[in-house]
Amino acid sequence: MPYYRQTIEILKNFSLIVITSCLLISCDWFKSPTPQSTLPEFESSPTVKSIAGRVADEASGMVDSRNIPGHIWTHEDGLNPNEIILISHQGQLVKKFQLPIFNRDWEDLGIGPGPQNGVNYLYIADIGDN
Repeated sequence: MPYYRQTIEILKNFSLIVITSCLLISCDWFKSPTPQSTLPEFESSPTVKSIAGRVADEASGMVDSRNIPGHIWTHEDGLNPNEIILISHQGQLVKKFQLPIFNRDWEDLGIGPGPQNGVNYLYIADIGDN
């Protein structure tokens, strides 16, 4: 590879590192909290419950529901049915919802805002192979 092509490749990689670093810094991940801000508090002793038999043999992602208190959303790992599962905090199946998308290798599940203001959305990460 000629010298100028190596230089271009090095500069491309360097610019990608600089851009990534700037994005991380802009996210406030590296700043200390201000005295006015509060950090989230987490349960110090988690509750452990068994899920009723054969509801989710290979649960991969899991989030606490924001709209249905006392319930958890989950799904199964890749090549399992293309559905999200609603389970009570006691581990009982409430309902399975089939989705019109293929479960190639769903690995995680998130919850958060979306296009409609004030509505919570579930996000499935089909990122595959662990």
